[in-house]
Amino acid sequence: MVCRMTTGRKIAVIGAGIAGVLVVGLFGLHFYLRASAARYRAELVRKGEKLKISEVLPKPVAAESNGAPALKMAAAQLPRSTPAISAAFAMRLFAPGRAAVGWQQLDLRTRNGDKTNTWQELAEDVGSERA
Repeated sequence: MVCRMTTGRKIAVIGAGIAGVLVVGLFGLHFYLRASAARYRAELVRKGEKLKISEVLPKPVAAESNGAPALKMAAAQLPRSTPAISAAFAMRLFAPGRAAVGWQQLDLRTRNGDKTNTWQELAEDVGSERA
């Protein structure tokens, strides 16, 4: 007895073969790319690159040299109604890697830029709170 394949079965077998080759090819590509990435990471480490977050994080600031808590406490004691204080901004970003540092500017600008104060006005506003 001779087994004859119908056209539908031939198409199914060919389709299954193509799908199998595709799956095997994708697995091969996955492992090839993983090995390539591992080789590249090893090369970077040999050259001295730091690839872990823990290696590039800055060291914590010692408590005796950290002025942030004192600055926060002093800022909390300033009156909130002072317009020059509310207008001051720490930094304004312009583009990636480009920013204007607030305290280095000639004047104090609001966040949206519609109002400008001077450093002299700020000094007068907080003059009574100097202590």
